[in-house]
Amino acid sequence: MKNLLLIAALSLFTVPGVHAQKTKVQDNDVPQAVMTAFDRQYPNTSDVNWKMKDGSYKAKFTMSGTKHLAEFNSAGTLTKTGVAIPKQDLPSVVTSAINREYTSTNTGDIYRVQKDGQTHFLVEIDGRTGKTVIYDEQGNVVREKQKR
Repeated sequence: MKNLLLIAALSLFTVPGVHAQKTKVQDNDVPQAVMTAFDRQYPNTSDVNWKMKDGSYKAKFTMSGTKHLAEFNSAGTLTKTGVAIPKQDLPSVVTSAINREYTSTNTGDIYRVQKDGQTHFLVEIDGRTGKTVIYDEQGNVVREKQKR
């Protein structure tokens, strides 16, 4: 019995970051406050996919033929927005940073993201199978994350 408890306790520490992973969420599992705020802010959407991470609900969706993303806290407050943009609409300093760091790679979806009054650019490197890099408006890497 002690061995089982020890193994269980150790397994909690051998899977780092499990609590911070995004979890796919069905529409009926999204809090009503979030759904109401989303529907009010983004009427006439299609292809809505929800994920949850650290108590926030992130929707990726299409509106008027353009991909968007929106993030809400559990009370329904909009905390982040994003719209897909073509690569040629990136600031030249961001394009230069991508070309400098990833010379022989392709990009997937690119989003202009607004959060806390700041603009960032979320760039999928190597499309859906690579990593996502977030740049600020000066071309500095804010964060990188490997896709799973």
